[in-house]
Amino acid sequence: MRLIAPNFCVSLTGSATFIPRDPICTAVFVYGVDGELAAEETGELVKGATCMLTDGAHTETMTELISGRYAGAGERAGMNNLTVEATRFAFQSVAGVAIEADECHVIPVTREIVLDDLRSTRFTHSRLS
Repeated sequence: MRLIAPNFCVSLTGSATFIPRDPICTAVFVYGVDGELAAEETGELVKGATCMLTDGAHTETMTELISGRYAGAGERAGMNNLTVEATRFAFQSVAGVAIEADECHVIPVTREIVLDDLRSTRFTHSRLS
């Protein structure tokens, strides 16, 4: 989080002048990407998945904060590819997850990914066709 404290200067003639100041950065840790994984048919959150972020040569495993909610790229801006693997579900890949930063922290982006259940009738029929 960043705070910007305005600074005013009042002259002897009584007019006020705004003098911009630098932002005041906080020590809070900010994840660049967070999101939920949900099963397509039920909408239930998917826990225990492996979510990977890749930005060039840098690869990291996202952290599962609570069941089905994941976060990664802590204080790291960049252009990422996100891959998701979970038991019973089809592999998912999302390219071009852009994380930007301001003077203090990354600006978080949220992704909600719906996973196809490999056991579903719809998925089984489409694979056999």
